Amino acid sequence: MSSLAQHPLRRLEGRRLNSYTLRVTRLVPGEKSGWVRFHLVVAVEEDEFAPPVVEGIYSAGGRGVLPWIEALAYHPQLRCGEKTLELAAHGWDVALFTALGELIPPGGHIMVGCETPPHHETYQALLKGVPPAATVLGTALFQASFRKVKFFYLAEGGWEGQQKLWAEKPLHQEMRREWDAATARDLRRFLSAPVVAPAAAGCVSRAAALLKEMEVGEKNKKTAADS
Repeated sequence: MSSLAQHPLRRLEGRRLNSYTLRVTRLVPGEKSGWVRFHLVVAVEEDEFAPPVVEGIYSAGGRGVLPWIEALAYHPQLRCGEKTLELAAHGWDVALFTALGELIPPGGHIMVGCETPPHHETYQALLKGVPPAATVLGTALFQASFRKVKFFYLAEGGWEGQQKLWAEKPLHQEMRREWDAATARDLRRFLSAPVVAPAAAGCVSRAAALLKEMEVGEKNKKTAADS
């Protein structure tokens, strides 16, 4: 049996997104050692939505680098015949990245390209200085347990591709608390400043909702610890 038949990405096969399922339709060795290129599609019964929801690379890591995933293309809007699927409208984007995140250990990361048309809103907001966690794509990654989200461009000698969001999983709870505190500060700073650019203004309500969610979560943890 080949190593690809037992590859960690196979664990995504049949994963549920509400009444839909995920299918791994392409799994081939990548250009570098430990890399595997993959396509992930959303299906309902025998029908598949197009395009693939994720076209990406999985790296097994090595030399001190933990496993990581790069979504070279992430398509949050899908079609199957006359049916359209909007992942973010139902919170299924969070479910998708949660599933991908289960393949990545604490300290690992996922990168998602954000220059392409499906992520125009996120990309324009980032260019206007909106905290990454307050963008459409960044919020989904943050809520999927990637608690450090940053706007990133990695020079890799021709492999860097488009600008992207880099989202990382904390190594332990103390690190998570530190990262959450830093994100909360960024959100408060953004919400307290005048917002003029339409791309940034569209993120205000999302930033406020995320900050409130974080504050309620922290308050509940403190109450549980004191009881």
